[in-house]
Order: sequence, then C-alpha cells, then structure tokens
Amino acid sequence: MRSGEINRREAAVIHNQAKDVKQAKRIAKADGVVTPRERAVVARQDRQLDRTIYRAKHN
Repeated sequence: MRSGEINRREAAVIHNQAKDVKQAKRIAKADGVVTPRERAVVARQDRQLDRTIYRAKHN
C-alpha cells in the first residue's frame, strides 16, 4: 500500500485470504498428520492468494 500499488480494499481482500490460508494450515496440522488431500487444499489456497496479490499489484 505504501508504494501505491494496491489500495485499501485490495489489501483487505488479501489480508482475509491470508487468514483463510493460515487457518487451513492450522486445521491440517491439528491432528499431527497432514494428508495428501489436506496438503493439496492448502497448496491450492496458497496459489490463489499468490495470484490475487499479483493481480492486485498489476492492475
């Protein structure tokens, strides 16, 4: 936001998406075993977050 690449609304969306990714990681680790399906879900959410950040910075 400081450089003006993203606005407050975009930052809020990114922040909320990042919280969702963190929560998914916490849930996956909760039982001590991260299954391949859980790993795939977290990886997908992480890629979506990366894509959202890239698009916000380059619009």
